[in-house]
Amino acid sequence: MLRSFRTVRISVDHGQSRPGRALRRVDTRANLHSVKSFLLLLPTFLSLLIFCAHLFRAGALLLIPLVLFVLPLLLIKSGIVARLFQLLLLFIAMQWAIYAWMLADERMDAGRPWMRMAAILAGVGVLALISAALFEAPPLMRRYPRRFLS
Repeated sequence: MLRSFRTVRISVDHGQSRPGRALRRVDTRANLHSVKSFLLLLPTFLSLLIFCAHLFRAGALLLIPLVLFVLPLLLIKSGIVARLFQLLLLFIAMQWAIYAWMLADERMDAGRPWMRMAAILAGVGVLALISAALFEAPPLMRRYPRRFLS
């Protein structure tokens, strides 16, 4: 049976002239859950940063701080935060689909190649959808409990 605790030897000074030795138990399972949560949130960060780059290119400079100021909300462990980010990521995916449709239409009318552009924008939209879906993963469900927003 695997143990989720590991013993670490640390030195402790309790105001004595010589440092003593003490044993402390570290819960490695809690550390593992926080690492999993961080890794599951990476696509969310990436989706929001790519969307900010899109806003910068489109000239919507006033919207970039709004998107970036939402990121610290991920530190609040609430189900409302998870739903807020899911809605934001769904909105971003919808924006990518609309933008891809408009750009592909313009390129087809001009007789320019459009398939590679459509594939890239579809990939970015799928990343946003995957980011929204990852909020339903068990580690993030534990981090952002949904008591009344199921």
